[in-house]
Amino acid sequence: MSTLYIRPPSRYAADNEAHLLELVCPFAQVSHDGSIEREGAAPLQDLSGSAAKAQRVVLLLSASDVTLLRMQVPPLSAARLKAALPNLVETQLLDDPSGCVAVAGASSDGLRTIAVAQRAWLELLARTLIAFGAQRVAALPAQLCLPCQPGGLTAAIGERDGAIDVTLRLSEHDGIGMTIAPAPNQGEGREALEALAHEVIRALLAVVPEAPIALYVPQSALGTYREAISDVAMATERIGVFADNWPHWIAGARGATLDLMTGLGAAGSPKRDWRTWRWPLALAAAVLGINAAALNFEWWRMKSEAKSLRSTMIQIYKSAYPNESVIIDPIAQMQQKIA
Repeated sequence: MSTLYIRPPSRYAADNEAHLLELVCPFAQVSHDGSIEREGAAPLQDLSGSAAKAQRVVLLLSASDVTLLRMQVPPLSAARLKAALPNLVETQLLDDPSGCVAVAGASSDGLRTIAVAQRAWLELLARTLIAFGAQRVAALPAQLCLPCQPGGLTAAIGERDGAIDVTLRLSEHDGIGMTIAPAPNQGEGREALEALAHEVIRALLAVVPEAPIALYVPQSALGTYREAISDVAMATERIGVFADNWPHWIAGARGATLDLMTGLGAAGSPKRDWRTWRWPLALAAAVLGINAAALNFEWWRMKSEAKSLRSTMIQIYKSAYPNESVIIDPIAQMQQKIA
């Protein structure tokens, strides 16, 4: 089964549907055996053909768009839990829960991980991909698709219109995201990239004051971030920089269970296009009609034969017993006469 993985921009970067289609998204097309057939970065609208051909499209949602909560949840059936989630997370959200989608993961140590995202943003993504012809769409929190590092943390960066999206996995069930925008006086080009790299390193050290951090950055930015780490105190001992790649994202996505598209219900699923079934259905109806006509013809033929046979038997009986006036069952009556 072929799968198309896409890392869409954050909802703050895509302020409307037209802008979303123009934004560049990293993607990877994976065959059924797990090998990467194609990868790169392209505007979302250029991925319409790949989305239509893929049997599944998986969105790795920006970590800044998904809030992960770890909390106790009463033992409820799946349907009741889905209905109760907005009330359960209401006190921990800044947004109105009615405008959000909440999905709960499996219970572990008496707690569940609950992923929350804006409903309007998910609907926009689902509507766009369904319009492309996508057959199945899933949306996973990107922070839970990063490798889980025992005793440490994993972070990844993505560049979006001059800003930096930082994805951070804190533990097996927790992760956060943040966006670091360039300061007005940071300049342009390499100078701006170096300044942003320093900001990212300082932000990571502030968010994670003690644990070691594995930082994944684009191949082209490896040198910039290694220089930034050497310039920031305490960063060299705690932060390791590696080239980002799709295999670890894909491996993490395969192990993730929190699919936010399931919270949209029918809005997150493509509508069945019956036009593609019109000829098979017409053929099935024609075959059914022919079979019904053939059965009816055979029934009428056998009924006619039975009527002719009974008429012949009655005539034979009358010729043998002309005085018999009542004939109900000629065979039985003939047997009685002979006996």
